[in-house]
Amino acid sequence: VGKSRLCFEFTTACRARGIRVYEAHGVSHEKSVPLLPVLELFRSYFGIDRDDDDRTAREKIAGRMLLLDPALADVLPLMFDFLGVPDPARPASEMSGDARQHALFGVMRRLASVQSPHPEAIVFLLEDLHWSDHGTVDLVGKAANYPASNRPVLTAASFGGCGTNACHNNGKNAAPLVNPYTWG
Repeated sequence: VGKSRLCFEFTTACRARGIRVYEAHGVSHEKSVPLLPVLELFRSYFGIDRDDDDRTAREKIAGRMLLLDPALADVLPLMFDFLGVPDPARPASEMSGDARQHALFGVMRRLASVQSPHPEAIVFLLEDLHWSDHGTVDLVGKAANYPASNRPVLTAASFGGCGTNACHNNGKNAAPLVNPYTWG
């Protein structure tokens, strides 16, 4: 059984048990697009469809974030901008790529730490990260090792062409995302 089939069977079993699954995939022809799988994962998390116009997408993002915690309103411009639906009335602050990545991790950390009134299990699956940029692998690794609030969260990632301990990623060896004996 290949890794993609294994991921498919796993997510199908999770969904059959009522576990929410959010997915993203690395693709070879878009390997140079920074943080593309993270973008796809956020789009999945917020329920943004390809057919959604900018306003609808912003409503989905804001609705979900503000229902979780009204204090997340301060990061809405960053999220709108990152997800490609900037709000002309509230533009995101200018920042370097590293600062933006750091800010996005901060948003991920804040979303993970929100106490859910319904502490349901969540699975984040990122497939084929060997096609991703180093920033994506770094951000996913940080997120996978950050403890969630009151709900069980599993972050799973697949790499193709892996050796026994590391994968080759854009000329760099990517360290394992999590300690195999801990759950993030």
